[in-house]
Amino acid sequence: MDLKNYKSIIFKLDKEQRHEKDIDKRRLLLLTLKERLEGVLEILPNDLEMRTKLMYVYIGLNDIEGAKNIAYGLLDKTNSRDILNGLSIIEERTGNYNQAIEYIDKILEKNLIIKH
Repeated sequence: MDLKNYKSIIFKLDKEQRHEKDIDKRRLLLLTLKERLEGVLEILPNDLEMRTKLMYVYIGLNDIEGAKNIAYGLLDKTNSRDILNGLSIIEERTGNYNQAIEYIDKILEKNLIIKH
């Protein structure tokens, strides 16, 4: 399978898991998505879009440390709204509410609209 089709499958899985109401089915979709994303990142380790999606998958799986490692690694490369939003979620879930608010403030300062 070529990489373009692989990415297409990833986007389809991502959309499907976001709309899934059943927790067990959603978790299985997230685990499949994680596996596929890790496969793409072995080939394209610097693909920021796929790495960002993996951060959100880790958040969805409640692997906050994994998400945090990805997020802070991405923050060195980009200051995008998706990364800042992910960091605000991560910090909120770890009880660092002031830090979470700081990331939200950065999004608002840059007038960035969040897609997620």
